[in-house]
Amino acid sequence: MKILTRLSFLFISISIILNFPTRALGALGQNEDSVDKDIKTLSGTRISLTNDEFTIHQITTSTNIIKEYVSKDGVIFGISWRGRVHPDLSVLLGSYFDEYKNTEANSAKQKGHAPIELKTSNLHIEKSGHMRDLRGRAFDPNLIPKGLTEGVIQ
Repeated sequence: MKILTRLSFLFISISIILNFPTRALGALGQNEDSVDKDIKTLSGTRISLTNDEFTIHQITTSTNIIKEYVSKDGVIFGISWRGRVHPDLSVLLGSYFDEYKNTEANSAKQKGHAPIELKTSNLHIEKSGHMRDLRGRAFDPNLIPKGLTEGVIQ
């Protein structure tokens, strides 16, 4: 009986570890190479669009379309999403996630379903929408390439 209990515990532990989401993905401020990890983790497909100033990697999943905006220097400077649910921001924001949670906790609570806009010197986040059509964007204004504005992140 002890062997069966130990095997069950081991199996459950391994399952949890393998299915636990990692934060080392294509997150804001990280290298463009990290986008590939997002595609794999989110079970998505990618379309990339490049112009003279930046590249957009659009990842389509079963619930969302996520766009990661990458500068010529290869750094993710912005992220946007639209879908049935808000994506896991701990994955997309990476090292910025703690700043987001602290700002959210210290901001005035809004009633109802009003759009949310949180700003710090390093992070701007906007979330809005209604059931089954949620959208948002996040960016570090310090990482937006010269000559561009936050308006490119859509």
